[in-house]
Amino acid sequence: QDVTVDEEVKFTQLAFTDGTYLDNTGSGLLKNEEYKQFGGVSLKNFYVEADVERMDEGESVAGIYFYAGSASPAKVFVFENKDTHMFKIRITRGTGWDDRSDRDYETAIPYKAACRLSVMVYGEAIYVGIDDNWTKIVRDTAYGSPVDNTDFDAATVWNAEQEKTFGIFANGSWSDGFPVENVRYGEANQTTIDNTCYAQLTVTCKTEGISAQLSEERVLKGQNVTLTVSGAEEGHIVKVTYNGKEITATAFNKYEITVTENGTVEVSAEAGAYTITGRYSYESGLYTAGDTVTVKDKESGIIGAAGNGEFTISLPGGEDVLVFS
Repeated sequence: QDVTVDEEVKFTQLAFTDGTYLDNTGSGLLKNEEYKQFGGVSLKNFYVEADVERMDEGESVAGIYFYAGSASPAKVFVFENKDTHMFKIRITRGTGWDDRSDRDYETAIPYKAACRLSVMVYGEAIYVGIDDNWTKIVRDTAYGSPVDNTDFDAATVWNAEQEKTFGIFANGSWSDGFPVENVRYGEANQTTIDNTCYAQLTVTCKTEGISAQLSEERVLKGQNVTLTVSGAEEGHIVKVTYNGKEITATAFNKYEITVTENGTVEVSAEAGAYTITGRYSYESGLYTAGDTVTVKDKESGIIGAAGNGEFTISLPGGEDVLVFS
């Protein structure tokens, strides 16, 4: 009141005040190797989310860090596995090269330079989300050690009882700084973990005599589960959908499903109107184990077990043309 500003004022300083979004629309630019703590917040269980971008062909990228009973922070960031071109998760400790030690965790998530990085520390687990594809990391999760100059000291990373200060940081050096956007942070609890990291699946069988079982029903988003169908015979056409999307079989009675959200897996089966029989030979080079038979691009069945021999495929009625693929 009673103050006149002659020029437009743009606030660019990162200010973490209310435990949700940054004051300046949740974006900013980190300096080289800069650490930004969330206003002195200290929690045993927390989450942080931010849009980050790798700035070079190496490890220069923004990440998330926390202190859990040590003067050295645990830092979490993601970059590319150059052999697989998939994302790799790195947890590293130490402030400099001489005291640095790393643990690398492989994923099956295709790499891209910009992504949404989420970290939830809850109890004895670290959940890392890459564009809503989640990996759960505990002390004994398999890892590689690209740099191991000092003891990693897992007790100061997976520490359920220690209150932790946490924030975002810039790993490496880049002349233009490190952009971060849409930053969000707060306390993690069981409800947060369940709703954000996991999906719950149910199975419904719509055909009498057919049953199905998932390898897991509570699944980390982005992970795969296997559906095993029982009661179907070779003369059945089995159809499986997940939230309305048809799933392709990997074998006559198995289906692999990539879980993205809560949902229902529906299973149905119908007898084929007629059958096609023949003889196949793997040595001929025409077919290999696991080849499928399709009718007008719709899967009809799987060529039998490994080895040469006869096959019988049930087909629906109509003027369809049999196509091997």
